[in-house]
Amino acid sequence: SRISAGSSRSTSRSQRSSARRPMVKTRAQTLPTISSVIITGAGGKTGKAVFAKCVQDAELERVVGVVRTEKSKKMVASFAPDAKDEDVVVASIVDGTSVKDVINEGKFDALICCTSATPRIMKRSIVKLLVTKVLNFIPGVNMKPAMPTFRWPENGTPEEVDWEGQKAQFDAAVESGVKLVVVCSSMGGTQDDNRLNAIGEGNILKWKRAAERYLIELCKGTNGKTNFTIVHPGGLKGNCKDLEAEGGKVQLTVGVDDTLLEKEYRSIPRADVAEVLFQSLKTSEALNRSFDVASLPEGEGVPFDGDLGTLLRDGLPKQSVKGGTCDYTLGEVFPPSTSGVEEEEEAEAKTA
Repeated sequence: SRISAGSSRSTSRSQRSSARRPMVKTRAQTLPTISSVIITGAGGKTGKAVFAKCVQDAELERVVGVVRTEKSKKMVASFAPDAKDEDVVVASIVDGTSVKDVINEGKFDALICCTSATPRIMKRSIVKLLVTKVLNFIPGVNMKPAMPTFRWPENGTPEEVDWEGQKAQFDAAVESGVKLVVVCSSMGGTQDDNRLNAIGEGNILKWKRAAERYLIELCKGTNGKTNFTIVHPGGLKGNCKDLEAEGGKVQLTVGVDDTLLEKEYRSIPRADVAEVLFQSLKTSEALNRSFDVASLPEGEGVPFDGDLGTLLRDGLPKQSVKGGTCDYTLGEVFPPSTSGVEEEEEAEAKTA
């Protein structure tokens, strides 16, 4: 078995976690007990921070991180020294069979999905940008500022990673009995013309939102056996090299339906995003909720102390259409339906 060796933590971890967290009841929902978790995208900046936090948590008996390469595995292991070698697994998220095998073999209580397509800047565009900048110093020259252009790596487009790859993870999670799926997504999903969609003509936010809709409907079909939490961070800051130094320094703000994008300050430290994702495992107020999160500038307000429940209770707009969760009737329905085209092609085939 690919991950059977990681089926138990150290003796000290098992002893410390013997007193499990009780079921926490809210007015409408019950938070499931989570003792094992798998983190996909653990090789990314946010994912590795989530993995490290989970490994250090005494209540989690089994933690597995999924990365794309052996190089990423070594990097994650050095960042989370408490983790064992078998706690980090190399698997392809865009290969539905590969990710399905990892999730099914583990029989995890929770999945934290931190996977995301990542564009690569085209070197030629950097040269053009620098040349234009230099030429504009010449008196009489007023060239339009050049913008960098991006491309998506092979097998790494938003459609492949954020749509097909996430669907494969969600399907495997429901099939294997995962109780909670936590997703790190992005703000901007209600804005069809958001500039991030134009990067490499990838429509990344549209594919992410499509995957979110898919997950919500999938969970509804389980009659409460699988739940979700979807987190939309604002602009990410920091590299998560030192979680204590980078996290817990700013006050967090929450909202729904991209209203936080109307504010002047819309960024958030990655370390705090990692903490929100981690705390979602323990917070009944986050259950079956989709919300946006950003922060105030450092030095303003009260720094986030990890109490996600209070943040959501006090910060989410109860007067919103969905009562403090994102409204998925907003934004373009994506991907566009092809049923009309298929019917037309079928009719043409019959008359041919």
